[in-house]
Amino acid sequence: MRKIILFQLFCLCFNFMKAQWTTNGNNIYNSNSDNVGIGTSNPQYRLHLLDNVSGLPGIMLDGQNGMTAGLWMRNTSANGKSYSLYSNSAGSLVLGDENNYKARLILDANGDIGIHKNLSVGYLETGVTADIHLNGLLYSQ
Repeated sequence: MRKIILFQLFCLCFNFMKAQWTTNGNNIYNSNSDNVGIGTSNPQYRLHLLDNVSGLPGIMLDGQNGMTAGLWMRNTSANGKSYSLYSNSAGSLVLGDENNYKARLILDANGDIGIHKNLSVGYLETGVTADIHLNGLLYSQ
């Protein structure tokens, strides 16, 4: 009798723990309607990562065999836009405008910066004609 009660208790606990996660093919998602925490029992955001042990970044995104590793941010409101932040196979960090499929800001592996164009000649190169103010001095084309 005691074995039957323990087995029923185990099944009840297992079903309760499993109930927050749903499987759909190879995907798994949480049916929780509030915040989700990893490393914290008191999440303050939709996804809250807390690392108080390793000191390493909380998320690792890998891109292998020439594939890009990055984040995609999309605002689906009427005037919203989509942006990406990724590391490409050339070793550059890119802020991309996904609505126009263009790189808006590139920081290459040498530390050079390109704004609105790919880098080709210098430390800071822009693809627009503009005045640049540095430390109170005006540089104009």
